[in-house]
Amino acid sequence: MIASAGLVANFLADESTTIKLSYDESEEVVYSSQLEEAESFNLSALISLGADYALSQRVSFRAEPTFRYGLEKTCIGTPITAYLWNAGINLGCYFRL
Repeated sequence: MIASAGLVANFLADESTTIKLSYDESEEVVYSSQLEEAESFNLSALISLGADYALSQRVSFRAEPTFRYGLEKTCIGTPITAYLWNAGINLGCYFRL
């Protein structure tokens, strides 16, 4: 078993919104970006719990589900704010030298 916890630095590289309007057999697509108004840096708390399986003396496989939760509110030019979060899994194969 393996477990980890810590802080993750998040950097916003790009932000955009696409709106597709369909009416009376015609379509209109509107693109917008408010990147200048967005917070480009945020910290997240990270927690994970997984397993490490030795395939041989020098090779091991690791599966580690993770969860991250933003510590600061994210606001992009509107009165609506949110705490960003992410859940996923890290898979890896490790070779010992």
